[in-house]
Amino acid sequence: MGQQMRDYDWSVSPLGIPQKWPESLRTAVSIMLNSGHPMFMTWGPEQIFLFNDAYRPVLGAKVTWAIGEQFEKVWADIWHILSPAAERALAGEATWFENQKLVMQRHGYAEETYFNYSYSPVRDETGAVAGMFCACTETTETVFATRRLRETERALRDANESLHREREVVKAANHRLMAETEFLRQLFAQAPGFITVMRGPEHVFELANAAFQQLIGHRDI
Repeated sequence: MGQQMRDYDWSVSPLGIPQKWPESLRTAVSIMLNSGHPMFMTWGPEQIFLFNDAYRPVLGAKVTWAIGEQFEKVWADIWHILSPAAERALAGEATWFENQKLVMQRHGYAEETYFNYSYSPVRDETGAVAGMFCACTETTETVFATRRLRETERALRDANESLHREREVVKAANHRLMAETEFLRQLFAQAPGFITVMRGPEHVFELANAAFQQLIGHRDI
């Protein structure tokens, strides 16, 4: 970005050529360009937009023309969200936003993004606020990851609750089955006629009631 700023034709910009920039602007630009943190700043009545290398990914396709443009033009698509904070910064008040949702156009389509960022006033040699400084961090992936985690946790809770309900249904069904089995066992055991249940072509004894046991002399069958 340092090279891009040197190559830019500042003679057509409201800021004029860098050699005539006030020291306060030159110092702020130097700090910004030498930082590895995404930063941009604006300056002058037109709020001309300047940014560093780390901020380039934030701009997306806008990076090809954003330098030297008015801040409002660069982020016209989300200006209704940014303008109140910008006005507060230009009035001398610093602001901070955390995981701010911004639906921005930076790759040719509306994109849901999230940012932590601060707007701070920048003063000139007279002490008047002449610009604004922003340091930001995109948190889109973190927000989406947290959202996915919460959705997964909610799905797991729902699945566990569903499993618990199904377990209770099975448990109740088992109780009913056990009660019915016990009822039939008692009927079988107390039947006055002799009854036996045999399985397969070999007629293997599986069940025999008391009457049948008495019939066969209580032999081990």
